[in-house]
Amino acid sequence: MSTDDIKELNVLVEDENILPSDLIASQTVAELENELKKFRLEWKKELEEEKQTDKCEFLSSFNKKNNENEVNTRPKNVAVYHQLPNRNRIQPDNFLETENSNPIDLDYQQPKTNEEKAQYLFNKGVILEQQSRHFEAIKFYRMSMQLDADIEFKMSSTKQPKNKSELKHEENPTIEKIESKEQVPSTESDKPLYQIFKEYVDSQNKLCEKAYPQRTKHFSDLPFEVVILILKWVASEHLDMRSLDNFSAVCKGFYVCGRDQELWKLACAKIWGSNNINNYLPMYSSWRQMYLKRARLNLDGVYISKTTYAREGERSLDNFYKPWHLVEFYRYLRFFPDGTVLFLTSPDEPKIVVGKLKQPSNLSNLTQNFYNQFISNEQSIVKGKWTLALSKVCLVLVKKTQIKNTLTSKVGRKKEKETIQEQEHVYRMEFELTGKMNNQLQWKKYEIDTVNKSSNSVNTAIFDLNKIDFPNFYFSRVKSYSINSDAPLK
Repeated sequence: MSTDDIKELNVLVEDENILPSDLIASQTVAELENELKKFRLEWKKELEEEKQTDKCEFLSSFNKKNNENEVNTRPKNVAVYHQLPNRNRIQPDNFLETENSNPIDLDYQQPKTNEEKAQYLFNKGVILEQQSRHFEAIKFYRMSMQLDADIEFKMSSTKQPKNKSELKHEENPTIEKIESKEQVPSTESDKPLYQIFKEYVDSQNKLCEKAYPQRTKHFSDLPFEVVILILKWVASEHLDMRSLDNFSAVCKGFYVCGRDQELWKLACAKIWGSNNINNYLPMYSSWRQMYLKRARLNLDGVYISKTTYAREGERSLDNFYKPWHLVEFYRYLRFFPDGTVLFLTSPDEPKIVVGKLKQPSNLSNLTQNFYNQFISNEQSIVKGKWTLALSKVCLVLVKKTQIKNTLTSKVGRKKEKETIQEQEHVYRMEFELTGKMNNQLQWKKYEIDTVNKSSNSVNTAIFDLNKIDFPNFYFSRVKSYSINSDAPLK
């Protein structure tokens, strides 16, 4: 080291304002730590101020929403809506005021348990979601899930929202009392609907009014008697009372015509007979109620019963494989208003068979005989009669068959003779009407009498009824049965 350098170092040491290198390093580290502490303190203060401003904005917006739209706007999650009024509110550390609003109401009760806190946070999330503040709502949902993992299930299983009328009664109980005192009991509310509409139609002298002007005559110009005659053709002999109810649902005038007592009395007489129906009328308020409430058969469709069983097949040639067959077949019952019934057992599905179970009414004798022969021989449809006593249905069906036998004589030339043996099968069935709208028939009795006319012998077979081999019949409505009206309701 040169002498000049040594002199410079001595000068630096003697100067008080200039420090050595180690002193400079220690001083800079201390200053950096002080600055870091100040920065941390300022940063914490800024975070706390931001939190307080967010709380103030949220509370001010929430209070405004509650004050302005508490009645009109409600959250979609109505299961928790009724827990929101008078519930806990966020409590700031100090009493805060915003620039454009009044002081915030702090009358609340701090939630104590974790479940109450979770409910409170979940409700806040619902409110924020309805305000389209989804990001903030997710934060509240997460906080509630952290406190109680099943909070969503608990909130959804709370009591269902009340009706509008109940809410009004709770909000204004005094107004309800005043209105109840001022109300005057009306006599129209005690009257049946038919009587109210009848008085209205009589006052107007018209069944209905024209929607648009027209030159030709309108349906409202027809007299009441002619309309009733038309409705008899609508109901027809097939008792299509469903169409009659559809007609009465149009307007007040059509309602009065469709509820006419004469039509429903004829329908009851068609099913139970005109001699017995008057004895049962005091049990019902009207003929229509008797037709709907009393046990009866549905005539505008088919009763169908499906039976399924497994049948053992023949073994293969190697005596190793033995198949099983799943057999399905249907039983069909079609009832007519004149007491006739058609019975058919077939493996075909209902959509194929339903069209065959029709009985033309207005035919000549030749055509009717051909139809009866077609039913008995070709289609295996058995025809009979039915009777109804209370809820018990009795059927008697007759089917005639011919059996051909060949006899060979051993004397002389062999001669073959054919003999025709006539047999008659009589089916006797009993059912019980059950189910809503009389849509089921339950088996009670089933026997077949085989009558051999040549030997005058009768063999009776009684079946053991079980639910597997003899399941219930179920009613299926067929629209095509009531499309055409052959005769009016009489």
